[in-house]
Amino acid sequence: MPVMWVHSMLPILLQPHRMRDLPEEDPSLQLDRGESFWRDHEPWLKAAGYVLRPRYHSEWIPSWLVEPEKFDMLCEDYRPLMLAPLMDAVREFDGLRVMLKWTDAEYNPTEVYVANFFSSEPLPSNPRNHSIPVYEILKVPDENNRAILVMPFFLRFDRPPFVCLGEIVDFIQQILEGLQFMHRQNVAHCDVKGTNIMSDALPLYDVPPHPLMVAESYTLETGSRVANSRTQRSTKHYLVDLGLSHLYLPGIPRLLVPRYGGNYTVPEFQDDSIELCDPFAVDIYCTGDLLRKRFRKGGRSSPAFHGLEFMDSLIADMTQDDPEKRPTIDEVVERFSRIARGLSRWKLLSRASTVDEAACKKILKNAKYWMYLPITNK
Repeated sequence: MPVMWVHSMLPILLQPHRMRDLPEEDPSLQLDRGESFWRDHEPWLKAAGYVLRPRYHSEWIPSWLVEPEKFDMLCEDYRPLMLAPLMDAVREFDGLRVMLKWTDAEYNPTEVYVANFFSSEPLPSNPRNHSIPVYEILKVPDENNRAILVMPFFLRFDRPPFVCLGEIVDFIQQILEGLQFMHRQNVAHCDVKGTNIMSDALPLYDVPPHPLMVAESYTLETGSRVANSRTQRSTKHYLVDLGLSHLYLPGIPRLLVPRYGGNYTVPEFQDDSIELCDPFAVDIYCTGDLLRKRFRKGGRSSPAFHGLEFMDSLIADMTQDDPEKRPTIDEVVERFSRIARGLSRWKLLSRASTVDEAACKKILKNAKYWMYLPITNK
């Protein structure tokens, strides 16, 4: 950005101007369409008690223009949203960090109803309910179909990283238990995948992470810092994003038109002759496929883990091509519980090492791990 331009603009920038009044030739000054929704509704959200980050204030001026000595990419308000429907905020009356999500009834007609269903007593009091809680539902004033769900601010299920195999076993057990609870309410999730599983992991940090960059603090002034592991402080995991979910009333056939959700490997979705499929069997496949890909096969950014061979037979059954051969969620939970009970304490406390670790590095990490292993659970 030319220095002369910055200095010539300072008298203007130091006065309150809306984003749309700033020069348009610099793309870093422009919000995209998804961000503009939040900027345009920021005063209304503020009045409702929710404070957005400075970038989405209606009178936002980029901090790197107000203070030209700042490098723009290192400024907190430089970072754009990753997903337009999602926005983090602070609840004004108690300072709680929350997540806002807009949903459109024209495209996701059941989301508000199902989310409210799992957040209405007596379901929230049931410890087996792992559907993300909804604190409040806000009706967008100028749009008939759009509402905003106010939910807890959670982190991706593998942030911070798993420390020991017992934490992975506990995670899997919780997610299977949550899916079982959902299915017993005659609800199919219909989009089980890694990005739709979150964890209440903020209590593990003494320096909380930024919502877009978990390695950085909320202000970007320091790095985030983990103070506890899941072994030290138990963490609850949640199934999120009920936008495609279906609740079936008694007597209604539990069927759905295939080719929905984010997993395109579902066998029922490959055969054009299949007009209707069982969404509960699809949930089983997608859950097994998630466990296979994330923990057993891995990928370049998330390598597989050593020591989880005990899951392979169950995963193979969950991902059978024939949906009628897949176990029900009750059978999956029973089998995995039996597997977990058979694991020794030594196995559960073993370090969660990944298959890409070099042998010498693994030896050093294991030695350090066992020397400083904290095993208390709060």
